[in-house]
Amino acid sequence: MATGLGKTTTIAFDVKSWLKGNPKCHVLYLCHQNDILEQSKDEFEEIIGRSRDTFGLYHGKRKEIEAQILFASFQTMRRHLAQFRKNRFGYIIIDESHHSEAVTYKPIIEYFEPKFLLGITATPDRGDLKDIRKIFGKEVFSLNLPEALANNLLTDVKYRLVTDELVNLSKIKKAYRLTLKELNKRLFIPKRDDEIVRIIRRKISGIKNPRIMVFCSSIKHANRFCSHIPSAIAIHSKLPKNEQKKRLEAFREGHQSIAVTVDKFNEGINIPEINVVVFLRSTQSNIIFLQQLGRGLRKVAKKDNVLVLDFIANCDRVKMIYDLAEKVQRIQRKKRKRKLPSQKPVLITGLRFEFTDKVKEIIEILKRIQTPYTRESLIDYLRDIAKKLGRSPSIEDVNRLSRKKRGWSAGPIVDIFGSFNNALREAGLPIRKKHKNSSKEEAIKKLKDLYIKLGRTPSNKDMGKASKLGECPSEVTYMRWFGSFNNALELAGIKPRPKRHSKEDIINYLKILRKELGKIPSGAEIQLLKEENPLTVPSLATLKAHFGGSLRSALKAADLNS
Repeated sequence: MATGLGKTTTIAFDVKSWLKGNPKCHVLYLCHQNDILEQSKDEFEEIIGRSRDTFGLYHGKRKEIEAQILFASFQTMRRHLAQFRKNRFGYIIIDESHHSEAVTYKPIIEYFEPKFLLGITATPDRGDLKDIRKIFGKEVFSLNLPEALANNLLTDVKYRLVTDELVNLSKIKKAYRLTLKELNKRLFIPKRDDEIVRIIRRKISGIKNPRIMVFCSSIKHANRFCSHIPSAIAIHSKLPKNEQKKRLEAFREGHQSIAVTVDKFNEGINIPEINVVVFLRSTQSNIIFLQQLGRGLRKVAKKDNVLVLDFIANCDRVKMIYDLAEKVQRIQRKKRKRKLPSQKPVLITGLRFEFTDKVKEIIEILKRIQTPYTRESLIDYLRDIAKKLGRSPSIEDVNRLSRKKRGWSAGPIVDIFGSFNNALREAGLPIRKKHKNSSKEEAIKKLKDLYIKLGRTPSNKDMGKASKLGECPSEVTYMRWFGSFNNALELAGIKPRPKRHSKEDIINYLKILRKELGKIPSGAEIQLLKEENPLTVPSLATLKAHFGGSLRSALKAADLNS
């Protein structure tokens, strides 16, 4: 269940029902934070009813081991497992259960033998892709954040992407091969803290009694930012536990209106009065983002909505917010069974995302650099190169620009058009003279000559150099003519290159890559990963060698072709 929907309340009612049928059953509530344990204990007492021996805490400072409903920390339980029988607890709850696959948690869960084991979390999918469903089974109930927002179950949200610091985008609109890192470096210029404070004050000027939660990128940043706002307090893991608790209570009770933090409010902290959430150049994962956003989503009397100010730090963040808006909108469209009209900004019941023109431009650039190559984009690319060179480009021209990170390589051009010359024809450019090796027989002879010259099987680098010098066709040409470069080597009587990656390995790799990227991988992305991980990742050439010289064939074999 999404943060703010009342997971603890739901479980407390279920435990109350369970105890009616099992009055002597012991219940264990496990979590990794003492703050969450104490908060959950209070909520259980409100629902089940207070009793002297019913509820107890089990952590570093208190060990009320005889309690019927025990709220225990994983850390303390791990050190004292021997004090408990395996079947001591009939009902066990694992809060923030997305941590359950961690090596510090799983042995404890596996030690006990309850009649009923329950995992509760707002974010079931882990960043390391380990599946907690192997422990708990398939969800018996699921209501994620987009569904909750679409159904107006949480506080109304006004989400504003603050783009004051973005540079002019006109200079990079023609960039064909920019990595996200390079794009972020060109787009985002950090603002000074005092400027950010002025922007925040201006944006919240119409809010009565603002209760503001600010998420910073580091503890150092949180401390520095607090120095610009006298009424703010920093709350983070480097403070002594007692001081953390003292500051948290001051913010909870309203004695301090602004809390600046990094890592203390991602999970389990319940302060429903928060009506402003500020993200300062946050670059965390989608999981952490949803946890932090959830701090302001709980409904409470006299709270009309929550204002979110996101000082975006990178393109991934823009895409993350845009995807969330689209998910919510899709759910509402399905719910209403009719298409909502196009609206700018995107307006949804209970939710308002404001996308400025600059943000929309970033989204378009992201779509261009992350979308698989199209015929139209490659034709435009070739025409641009021809205009700069004053002639039709060669494969060597294209690959030289690619190596300098100024454009795409020739690989996707050959994949999509069948040959480089076909691409030139469709771009309306003059065809360059074909390589003097006009026959396959001549190409094999040239390969033998190169082998004799080198005294060994030619490498990728050798082939690139020889092709540039006109000594033989390129490796891509051999792949296209003979199905794979190793096939050409065998025909030339040359020992093939060792195949370090099997077809099955490559298919599995492509599937994993598709899941990690969230889209079909391009040749440029595959080659970039090879450069970053030379010993473990197959190269684009290796991949093509296994699948007839074509990336498209490899994607098809992995059921990834679109």
